[in-house]
Amino acid sequence: MFLSDTAIKKALKNKEIQISPEVQNEDIRATGIRIHLGAALLVPLPDQIIDFRNPKELMYHKINLEKSDFVLEPGQFVLISTLQKIQNSNTLLPILDGRSTTARCGISIHQTCFACDGMHDRQNSITLEVKNVGNHKVILYYKMPIGTMLFSRLESKVGQKSNPQYKNQNDSISPNLKENAK
Repeated sequence: MFLSDTAIKKALKNKEIQISPEVQNEDIRATGIRIHLGAALLVPLPDQIIDFRNPKELMYHKINLEKSDFVLEPGQFVLISTLQKIQNSNTLLPILDGRSTTARCGISIHQTCFACDGMHDRQNSITLEVKNVGNHKVILYYKMPIGTMLFSRLESKVGQKSNPQYKNQNDSISPNLKENAK
């Protein structure tokens, strides 16, 4: 069951959902909360080889969107943090959804991972996996509306602690290939 705008407002008031910076009323949509691009953008350096059996740290060029916009080329892939840091009760599952407008311009904000589990222990930003699958160059900028966070109520509380793989995420984080290899 997904939360409606009324239930989201109640969950924010009751601190079942905690978001910083504070959610603006215009960002509460019918079934979710609009999220925005944060400052940290990572551009993968070219010609690296990924071998999941023998993981090595990937190299990135870091860009601060607060200082300058970024032009995302057709076919280009980057990692970008969300402005919002989110924490929710262990009875909710946050689900990331892209915006129709940006999708119609060819921008995808997650490649496979849309469920944001592990948000009940602490506030975390989300690293978006952004790809331009369109034919146009697209300017990405700080605080750009980029998606919606939906919340689904679980049948029972989550019993496990959050996976420490991306613990305390407050910025864009590259893939943790060593943890993935375990």
